[in-house]
Amino acid sequence: MQGGLGAVTRGKEVLLFCQIKNKGKFLLGIARSKDGLKFILDKKKVSIISQTGKAETAKNCSDFYFTQNEKGEFVLYFKLLSRKKHYYCLAVSKTLLRWKIKQKSAKPLEREVFVPGYKFKRQMVKYSGKGSVYSSLYKTSKKKSFWERTGAPVLEPRSGYFDDSAPEIVNATAAKEGILLTYLIRNRQRGRDVYEVGAALCDKNQPDRVIWRSPVPVWEQPEEWDTKDIYPLGVVSFKNDILFYWGNKKGNILSAQWPIADSLRRFATGESYPRLERYAENPILKPNSKNWWETKAAMNAAAVYLGGRIHLLYRAIGDTDVSVLGYASSENGIYFDEKIKSPTYVPREDFEGADHRRTYFAPLPYNPYMSGGGGSGGCEDPRLTQIDDILYMVYVAFNGYSAPGVALTSIKTQDFLDKKWIWKKPRLISLPGKIEKNWVIFPEKINGKYAILHSMAPKISIDYFDDLEDEKIRIVSCRYNIGNEKRWDNIVRGVGAPPIKTDKGWLLFYHAMDKRDPNKYKIGAMILDYKDPTKILHRSHQPILEPKEKYENEGYKSGVVYVCGAVVKDNDLFVYYGGADTVMCVATAKLDVFLEKLTTGQKVKLNNINEVKILK
Repeated sequence: MQGGLGAVTRGKEVLLFCQIKNKGKFLLGIARSKDGLKFILDKKKVSIISQTGKAETAKNCSDFYFTQNEKGEFVLYFKLLSRKKHYYCLAVSKTLLRWKIKQKSAKPLEREVFVPGYKFKRQMVKYSGKGSVYSSLYKTSKKKSFWERTGAPVLEPRSGYFDDSAPEIVNATAAKEGILLTYLIRNRQRGRDVYEVGAALCDKNQPDRVIWRSPVPVWEQPEEWDTKDIYPLGVVSFKNDILFYWGNKKGNILSAQWPIADSLRRFATGESYPRLERYAENPILKPNSKNWWETKAAMNAAAVYLGGRIHLLYRAIGDTDVSVLGYASSENGIYFDEKIKSPTYVPREDFEGADHRRTYFAPLPYNPYMSGGGGSGGCEDPRLTQIDDILYMVYVAFNGYSAPGVALTSIKTQDFLDKKWIWKKPRLISLPGKIEKNWVIFPEKINGKYAILHSMAPKISIDYFDDLEDEKIRIVSCRYNIGNEKRWDNIVRGVGAPPIKTDKGWLLFYHAMDKRDPNKYKIGAMILDYKDPTKILHRSHQPILEPKEKYENEGYKSGVVYVCGAVVKDNDLFVYYGGADTVMCVATAKLDVFLEKLTTGQKVKLNNINEVKILK
């Protein structure tokens, strides 16, 4: 036995085509299985007949791929070595034992996949293509029969996703939810091919319309397989599963099983991906016409859980267009029954607009640095972090005419709870003249030092300090405001709430935009390593929240969801975000479920990953 060549199903059997060495000669054989795992070698031999009538040598045949055509014939695509040249061939057979080559080309042939047991308007359906995959219908008339493509490509390489190279379609299965397409993505790494499997679901009533496509691989080649130099033998539908078969140069055959019913339901409904659920009665805070300092906006709140209540410091904009911070608190995290009628924090230094605070917040004219919400300066977008008995606050300080920067202040926790707003003198910790926003402080020391995360793109950047009270702190941010061009978050705007410590690592929310969907702020999530938080362990492959509701799209800045604070209370995750730079909202999730989906739930777990044995 020399190893596997290809896999196909026939009736209630899975058939593996294999290369057999017998008395120094290489022959083609078939092994049969009724469960897809245990195979018995058939005594009958397989032959491939050339267009001239000669039998091809089995040793010269490789890269087998099987399907069936509209006539019920089995179709074999394979590569043939002839006179030191490789050719791509198509052969057909009714018995699976004798194959006749019908097509031979120096270039790869267009691969076809038929949908067994399914017809659309009494017409058979197939998917085919090179580089892009199209759907076609089999049309018949008295004069002729032919395949006609239905329109635009069904599957194309997707920039920003794992399948940004040409998809190789390998299987089509009709399921209750639709037509499930399975395809391979081949990546060249370290001198060998490494495979990922993608999936898409097409509408049964419109087979060229994709209703769901996996944003992440439904299966990735395990790291322990990297040294095996594997190649695909086939992906087949068998009973209620999809079976994957892989071979390697040593003759081993590996199998993996995908029970598709539950996976289809979870993926098609988005159940596998981390999501935040909006509070049905959003917004939770709105502009207040009775308070002059918050008549226009109440948004972008820092959040902290202390003394059995969730406390918010929210950015407010009133008649003077100057940003100040208001206070509200809640016992259940949703209904904020305690509010203070005057600002909790106001500009006190020139770098945050104290010069026009002294003139009763006289509004300034528009300038290039004007921030969201229509503000003309002040204290914007705060983040709160408790370390020991101190609450540290970083915020955007904007004087109304020069580049906004990041300022740091603090307050004793007990003073905060007692509503004694005895804040430390604020200090600018970013370089003057350079636009800086979205910095956060970790809620505990890392390797014995305070940590400030100040940049996310092109990498996570953190500066460490022995003492946050050091007045010499000046951070040089390396923020380039761009991310991975191939992802949904190809324009990274910055971090959201301060990191939350979990049993999976540091949970971090961030803001990003997509060039393909411009002018919309969306929220993503990632898990950072405990000891080295510059290392990203997991990352959401789709936004966990994006602007869809009216209150997120109608305001001072349409299409914005913006997070400054998030807390955990009894396994309930509360994420507080501003909508359209005007109102304050909340979205929630069960923390353990959210983390599970973020770390493992976005991928399919294949069962029965085994080495297949073929018995003689």
